[in-house]
Formats: sequence, C-alpha cells, structure tokens
Amino acid sequence: MRADVLNMKELLIEPIPVKKLHEFAEIALADRARYEILPIDPIRAAAQSNNPVADGDDAGLMVAYYEGKCVGHQGLIPIELSLDGKLHKIIATVALFIEKDFRGKRTTDGLTVAEAIYRKSLDLGFDVMNTGFGRARERLHERRPEWFVQTRPLDFCQTSFSLLQPFSTSFRKLGVSSNNSPLKVFHDFAQSKLERPFMGAISTILGTKKNNASLYRVHAVERIVPVSGVSAVRKGVCYLPRSVETLNWMTSSPWHPTGVNPYPRCYFCNSRQKFRFYPFQIYRGTDEPVGYFILSLSTEQEFTTLKILDYDFNNPSIAGAILNYAIKFGLINSCNLLEYSRSFYPLIESNWMQSRLTRIAKRPYWFALQPESPLTGRLGEFEPDYCDGERPFL
Repeated sequence: MRADVLNMKELLIEPIPVKKLHEFAEIALADRARYEILPIDPIRAAAQSNNPVADGDDAGLMVAYYEGKCVGHQGLIPIELSLDGKLHKIIATVALFIEKDFRGKRTTDGLTVAEAIYRKSLDLGFDVMNTGFGRARERLHERRPEWFVQTRPLDFCQTSFSLLQPFSTSFRKLGVSSNNSPLKVFHDFAQSKLERPFMGAISTILGTKKNNASLYRVHAVERIVPVSGVSAVRKGVCYLPRSVETLNWMTSSPWHPTGVNPYPRCYFCNSRQKFRFYPFQIYRGTDEPVGYFILSLSTEQEFTTLKILDYDFNNPSIAGAILNYAIKFGLINSCNLLEYSRSFYPLIESNWMQSRLTRIAKRPYWFALQPESPLTGRLGEFEPDYCDGERPFL
C-alpha cells in the first residue's frame, strides 16, 4: 500500500502517439515488472493506429507512472465534430483505469491520479469530450467542475429482450455459461433448439409494419459504400459525424481478442468476453445502395448488448427496415438488450409489446474546451444522436 499523499515529482504522465501505439503495446507486454497492468493490448493498438481522423503524432493513450511503475492509463481517440458544416478534430476519452492502491489518493499538488491524467490531456491542444456513466467519471466532474461544460444528454432507446429469453436469462442469473458450466450440453440445446427458433417468430411480432419496411433488402458486407442520392438523416449545426472511411476503419479492424483472452493483464480484455462490429448495406430493387447501418455486439459478464451504432439512408422509410433487422438479429443471437437512437421510437409506439419492452434512457456529455475553441458559447447547440455506448465506438 502506498502513502496517502503521492509525491507529484514521482508521478509522470506520458502521452503515447497513435503511430507508436503498437510498438508501446509490445514493449509493455514484455515488461511485466513495469506494467503489471497492460494499458493497451497489441490488437487494439494496431486498430487504433489506423484511425483515419488521427495524425500520427496525435496522442492515443495517456499512461501514468509512479516511481517508474505504471499505475493507470486513459485511452484517447481523435474524432470529428461538425460545427456549421466545418469539421473540427476533438479528443474522446475512453477506457480510464487506475490501479486499486492509487484510487482516490492525491498528489502534493492536490490532484488524484485520474485528475492528473485528465489535466495532461488538456495540454494536447484539442477540446476533450467525456460521455457515459461510472463513478470514476462522476468523481472527476464533481471535483473539477471548472474544467467542464455539460451539454444536453443523449436520449436513446433500450429494448430489453431478457423476458423473452427464459433459458438464457435464468442460466445467466445462476452463473451458468456455455463456456464454464457442467450444464453446457443442456444450455446449448435450450438456446439452439428451443429459444432461437422462437425468437425468430417473436421478431416478426416486435418489428414495425410502418413505411413499407419490408420492401428493402439488407445484405451483410465487409465494407459499406456511401448512400446514393441525398441523405434523409437529419443533422444539426453541431454534432458528431462519422464518415464512411471512419466506419470502414472501425468495422474492418479487430478490436478485441476472439476466443481465449491472450492478454490477462489487460483489464479491458478481461472485462469483455466478446466485441464485434457488423456492417450492412440496404438495397431496394436495383443495385444502387439506398442505406447502410452498423451494429455492434458486446458481451460483458454474460450480458450481451446490441447497438444500432450508426446509419444513413436516402428515404425515411428505410429506418423501419434497419430496426426490424436489428430486432431479429438481436433475438436470434440471444442478446439481452438492444440500444438505438430515439429517432426510431415513433416506429414502435403503436406496437404494444415492443413499446412495453422499451424505455428511454439518457447519457450525459461533458466537454473541456481550449481557450480558443470554436465551441465556446456554442455547446447549447450540440445534438448527440448516435447510440455509441458509454464510450465512443466501444
């Protein structure tokens, strides 16, 4: 256990450039004495290094050392914000972790390790965005309100499938999984032979009949292409866009180990059993793409969340096709929760079962602005819309 007050002279916060993330990950992996916790694994480092928004010298990770040993880290992802039609690079914070013996302890400058990391990120010259819940974030915002401007929250929909999946839900509550339980055979049989066929039928009942949603064809693809014609997805004057190039980078890059985790020292590899993006293109009648959407699937502690992460289309009626496909995909893949933009909610209001399985949730956003930020005085116009989880992308 360390002293209650940390010597600020012994605390070093080092930014790791995007172009050096993979090299750093390999070094940290080999140096167990200095990195008992692994700040980033080589798989994620390789993916993040290819971020099309980032320049090579942009920071992709903050690492905290105390007396030469890694005691915490904060992931950073350069993203774009659109203001009055112009794109501005900002930094989104992800994956904050502080070693347990250092949580809450203050330096001789009065900062916790988390606060020292965050303050260092403000020196990078970009506006910084936080989103999502979590006690660590709450403490940071409570202790340093002068650093942040809170914007309007993101309203989004959460549809729970757990009541429709009696076998999966019961097994999860009992701590039973298809990987580690002596009831593996029965677990797999119940899911594949009893539950999943029933889910396909239920998805038809939950799906929307509005706007001729059934007229569209959905195809799984490796890479999406831009929508033909003019986008029908409303945008405000201040929002977070994702280009097709960015989406293809996200979906083509592996972000998480598959199968047995080869990096047990990496906290965020251990906390998540599965993570994957699924890109889809939408067609009607011709070979011209009329829309696309991205689903993300994430499993943590045997609880699986599916998200309609991003989408675009040239006809508002296509929204129904996206929602219907996501419902069916989620049910057949034994997902417990589906999250999506509130803009889809009018499609389900008249569906008695769907509306009762769905609630409106909120997610907060905070910005720390640079002195000459173009966002100064404009954050009241910020319109979050994408259901992007508690952290951007992940």
